[in-house]
Amino acid sequence: MSLVKIIPKHLWVAASSWGARGISACVQIVSVHYLVSLLGEDKYSAFILLGGLITWCNLSDFGIGNSILNYIAERRAQDKNYEYFILVGSVIVFILFFIVAVFLCFLSMTVAEQYLKIYSDAIINNKIILFYISTLIFCGTALAGIIYKIWYAEQIGWLSNLFPAVCALIGLLNIIVVRKIDGNFSDLLIVFVLFYLPALIIPIYLLLKRYRFEIRKTKLNRRLFAGASLKIIERARPFFIFAVMGAIVLQTDLIVLSQKGDASEIILYGVLLKIFNVIYFIYSAVLQAWWPVCTELRIKKQWVELKKSIRLSVGLGALAITTLIFLVYCLQDVVFKLLGLGGIEKGSFILYCLFCLYFIIRAWCDTYAVLLQTMNSMKPLFIIVPIQALINFILQWYFISILSLTGILIGSIISFLCTVAIYLPYKFNQQIKKQTH
Repeated sequence: MSLVKIIPKHLWVAASSWGARGISACVQIVSVHYLVSLLGEDKYSAFILLGGLITWCNLSDFGIGNSILNYIAERRAQDKNYEYFILVGSVIVFILFFIVAVFLCFLSMTVAEQYLKIYSDAIINNKIILFYISTLIFCGTALAGIIYKIWYAEQIGWLSNLFPAVCALIGLLNIIVVRKIDGNFSDLLIVFVLFYLPALIIPIYLLLKRYRFEIRKTKLNRRLFAGASLKIIERARPFFIFAVMGAIVLQTDLIVLSQKGDASEIILYGVLLKIFNVIYFIYSAVLQAWWPVCTELRIKKQWVELKKSIRLSVGLGALAITTLIFLVYCLQDVVFKLLGLGGIEKGSFILYCLFCLYFIIRAWCDTYAVLLQTMNSMKPLFIIVPIQALINFILQWYFISILSLTGILIGSIISFLCTVAIYLPYKFNQQIKKQTH
C-alpha cells in the first residue's frame, strides 16, 4: 500500500497548509529586497500600508465562504447532493463583487487621502485610484476564494493551499522580472498590481470554470435559489462577526501608524512583523495539529493530561519564540542589509523584547481560544474580543504619541493582559468543572 493511501486525507491537507503558508510568508520576506530596490523606502512604506488592508478586505465575503463550506460538508456526510449550493454561492459572490466595487468607489474618495496622508503628492499623486485598485483586488480575491472553501469541503483542501502559494510565487516572479527589465521602474500602482493581481485572477478563473461545470448539470430555480440563499446568508452571520472581531484586534496597528507614524517606522514595524509572523506561524501550525489531540482528551475527560499538554505547548512555544526573536535581534544588521534596508534605523533591544512578549501572550491566548473551540464554547470569545478590540485601539492611539513605535506594542500587550489572557483561561476552567460534574 502506498504512503499516499496510508496517511489520512486531513493530514495531507494540514501538511499542505503548513507548507503553503510557509511559502507565502517567505515570499513576503524575500519580496522586501526587490520592492525596496524598485520603489524606494517612502513608496515601500505606502506599499506596506496598502498591503495591510488585505485583512479588512477579507471581510467582504461576509462569511459566505465558511457558510458554504459547512453546508457542503454536511450534505456530503449525509450523501446528499450539494451542487446547488455551489451554484447559489457563486451567484451570491458575483453579485457581492459588483456591490463591493461600487461601495469601494465611495470609500476610496472618503478614506484614501486620510489613510495615506503622510505622503506628499510628489511621492503618491493618485491616492484615490491607488486605494481603490488595492482594495478592489483584495476584496475580489476574498470573494473568489470561495472556490478554496468548496475544495476544503470536498476534502481536496491541498488544492486550496497550493494555489495561493503559487499565486504568491507568481507575484514575486513578476517583481523580479520588472526589476531585471528596468531597475529604475518605480510606479507604485503597477508594482502593487503585478504583485497581488495573480491572487485575484487565478481563483476567479477557477470559480468561473466550476460554475460553468455545475450550471450544465443543474438549472437555477427562483424559489430554490431564494431558499438556499437565505440559508447560506443566515449561517454566514456568526462567521462574519467573528472575522470582524479578529480584524479589529490584530489589524488596527497599521491604521494607527498611518495616522501617527512616519515612513521609517512603518517599514521597520512592517518588516519585523513579517519576519516574526513567520516565526509565529510555526506555533500556529502546532496548534492546528494539536486541535484533535485536545478534542480527544476532552472527550475522555483526561483533564490532568490536557493541562500538562497546555503547559508543554505554551512553554515550548514561548521558548522557541524567545530564541528565534533574540536570534533575529543579534543578526538584524545582516538581515536588514539582505532585505535592502541598510539605511533604516534598526530596532532597539526594548522593541524586540516587546515583540517577544507580545507573541508569547498571543500564543497563550490563542491556545485557550483553541481549547474553548474544541469544547464548542464560542460565547466567551464573542463577549471578550470586542472589549479587547476597543481597549487595544484606544491604547495604541494613546501610547504611540508618547512612546513612538514601542507604544503600538505596549498598547496591544496591555489590551491582551487585561482581557483575553485572563478571561479565556477562566472560562476554560469553568468548562472543565461543568463537564466533570
